[in-house]
Amino acid sequence: MQQLKPLTLRRNFSWTFTGNLIYAASQWGMLVVLAKLGSPEMVGQFTLGLAVTAPVIMFTNLQLRGIQATDAKGEYVFSDYLGLRLIGTGLALLIIAGITLKAGYRLETSLVILTIAMAKAFESIADVFNGLIQQHERMDRIAIALMIKGPLSLLLLGIGVSLTGSVVGGAIGLAIAWGSVLFGWDIRNGRLILNNSSHHRDAEDLLVADVAPANSQNPLYPRWHLKTLSKLVWLALPLGFVMMLISLNTNIPRYFIERYLGERELGIFAAMSYLMVVGSMVVSALAESASPRLAKYYAAGNSTAFRTLLLKLVGVGLMLGAGGVLVAIVAGKPILTLLYKPEYAERSDLFAWLMVAAGMGYVSSFLGYGMTAARFFRVQMPLFALVTGSSAMACFWLIPTQGVRGAAIAFDNWGDRSSSFLVWELLSMHCKNSTDMKEPNQTLTKQRPIRILHVVGGMTRGGIETWLMHVLRHIDRARFQMDFLVHTTEPCSYDDEVRSLGSRIISCPRVSQPLLYGSDFKRILRENGSYDIVHSHVQHFNGYVLRLAKEAGVPIRISHSHNDTSILEAKASPARKLYFSLTKWWISRYATIGLAVSRQSARSLFGYHWEKDPRWQVFYCSVDLTPLRHQAVDREAVRAELGISKTAFVIGHVGRFQEQKNHEFILSIASCLVKKDADICLLLVGDGVLRTEIKEKVDRMNLSDCIILAGVRSDVPRLMLAAMDLFLMPSLHEGLPLVLLEAQAAGLPCIFLM
Repeated sequence: MQQLKPLTLRRNFSWTFTGNLIYAASQWGMLVVLAKLGSPEMVGQFTLGLAVTAPVIMFTNLQLRGIQATDAKGEYVFSDYLGLRLIGTGLALLIIAGITLKAGYRLETSLVILTIAMAKAFESIADVFNGLIQQHERMDRIAIALMIKGPLSLLLLGIGVSLTGSVVGGAIGLAIAWGSVLFGWDIRNGRLILNNSSHHRDAEDLLVADVAPANSQNPLYPRWHLKTLSKLVWLALPLGFVMMLISLNTNIPRYFIERYLGERELGIFAAMSYLMVVGSMVVSALAESASPRLAKYYAAGNSTAFRTLLLKLVGVGLMLGAGGVLVAIVAGKPILTLLYKPEYAERSDLFAWLMVAAGMGYVSSFLGYGMTAARFFRVQMPLFALVTGSSAMACFWLIPTQGVRGAAIAFDNWGDRSSSFLVWELLSMHCKNSTDMKEPNQTLTKQRPIRILHVVGGMTRGGIETWLMHVLRHIDRARFQMDFLVHTTEPCSYDDEVRSLGSRIISCPRVSQPLLYGSDFKRILRENGSYDIVHSHVQHFNGYVLRLAKEAGVPIRISHSHNDTSILEAKASPARKLYFSLTKWWISRYATIGLAVSRQSARSLFGYHWEKDPRWQVFYCSVDLTPLRHQAVDREAVRAELGISKTAFVIGHVGRFQEQKNHEFILSIASCLVKKDADICLLLVGDGVLRTEIKEKVDRMNLSDCIILAGVRSDVPRLMLAAMDLFLMPSLHEGLPLVLLEAQAAGLPCIFLM
């Protein structure tokens, strides 16, 4: 089965921008074809068809795609969205037919409207499949659909107009193109997404409970569950109303132009206003790519990241608007002459006014996406009603007296500007009052579990990592969410178990490059939502980690000292000592809590007067002794498995192959012991950077027959109980070695040298 992983925001934007660029160019090409092959009246006819159908389709669509893409908690399954969309699309076709008959348009114009309605129906159904794809952050699939749909629409519309000499033929070609892409691409990709989505596979259980078995076996089928559909309609109805108002705000000038000035003037206005789509294309691509991330930030309570990203989007909208106005003023006439005909270039002042309106529209569009991501649905109705009402009033007063120029002025109305200001204020106020978690006592919320990010070298079978796994296995995961940031890209022993328990392994490996590490660390916190706690287990490097966590707004920052490194610090080079001093100062400044596994470990990292600071405390780590108490072992079988004789005296050691564990001293002990007793064996469990070096030294010292390098083992308690006779730990420095506690619990005599 083909696996579909989410793309990055940058790649999603690139794909969406490219797809929208090709599609927008093709849509503009349709107007050019109509303008070149026909007349402004034909352009006006086509535009009227879009203007009549768009508000109805927008309303009955209920903006389900936006709700799908921002459904971060998985409240509804795809079949719910598809079922409601099919009902809405059927209703839209009936309403459009009624409007067309009631308005009394000419037969040709009526046929254009009804044919475009059918094309829009295909597009509406495709939209709900695109919502599913967008939710899973695979905008490349949507972009490819647009790349196919745009040129195919242009080709078939051009053929239809050429063959029939009428806009009706072109509209039929458009409907064929959109239907072909729906059945040939969109549905197929929806099935692929569902097959790869664990969320939707889990959701099938819900279908089994609520609908007939035939439906539950295929998540592509619509779900006709009345209670669920009613709930979804109630949720989405405000957005449907808002989208209708937005569409009306765009199309109201077209209605007035057609009524007062005729289809020719409408064609000129439509052809010129379509140039606004250049900026709208960028806005749509960026906003659709950013919407799922905005929703995740808001759902996680990360209001800082939410505001920052939204402000960047608004800034892009302002820059696009300013650029459009500049182009219209400087090169408006040549552009209109080149693209259309000289009769369009005579209205270059209209072009400039439309670019001013476009800039405000871009800002409003970004803020609208922000409100949808924050799940503010009902409050949008009065805001956009204000915009639509002011637009209608402006058109009523200006178009009869100033013609098409009055429509452009009405397009840039103060209702749009005031609503943008109100939306920004609303989002800012709500973010300030939301769970920004600036204080520690704000982390205990009922809405979601407390999120903890543990920073470790890697989830190997070391003492720290094994202790963290004990915690993860027994913690209440409904109240606490533990994730692990690791300083490696290599797979580690506990990775699979961590993931199976619902936690994440997040790689941030560039420890030796502090600036790049800092950038990666902050990006990880932004992308993975707001963490309440960062708990760092990397000794002195804790200082830098907690400084970055403070800058990212994490309220609780824990520095955990697992080692007494005083001897290591005393022997360090001047540069290394400077590093130790700097990181200790950062720990003192940025840690809100300091934990140490022993008093010596506390003194090593927090200073000699650590007891005077209430933040620092000794926290003895616990060990799960169950495997040592309830495990029946066959001593002879275990020894035979390892190649150890029944009579051998086995000295065991468990630890990473690194300088701290002092393996060279272990080899020296082995060399002395085997000279006195050939039936002595050393069992070394673990792995690390020095393993190859130690193995070579074992061979050089001719100790291969009495030293076994067992590697990383998941059955250490079993080896302690059945294979070892004595446990040896000659570390250069330690904090509280948990493996030593396990050895004692196994009943082994222990020699601990420091």
